[in-house]
Amino acid sequence: MKLSIIKSGGITIFLEDDPDKINAARAKSNTTQIYKVDYQTPAKKAYKLLECARKSPACAPRTEMLQNSPRKLALKNLPQEVYELKWNVVAVDGSTAQVATHQRHRAEWGQSTQLV
Repeated sequence: MKLSIIKSGGITIFLEDDPDKINAARAKSNTTQIYKVDYQTPAKKAYKLLECARKSPACAPRTEMLQNSPRKLALKNLPQEVYELKWNVVAVDGSTAQVATHQRHRAEWGQSTQLV
């Protein structure tokens, strides 16, 4: 939970779908808020949806509430606090449902498991 150390005095929320990672995170931090989330869209479909979203003006950012968004990639079941606060740091880690081949080639492609 290095982010909570970097942003002392701020709020760090950890959203995860893997129970093992949740347990490990809880063991390492007592200040980070940790929530289990379930994703509606499997990671293997995300790339196709992102490609479509980039090409469609209808998918441009809007002022509507994210949890009410009709978009397939919108995370609608997050804790209310996530929607209410303004965030200045977002870290993204790939889903455990990703294709195994993609996972094996991540290091070869020079990709990090976290984007900040």
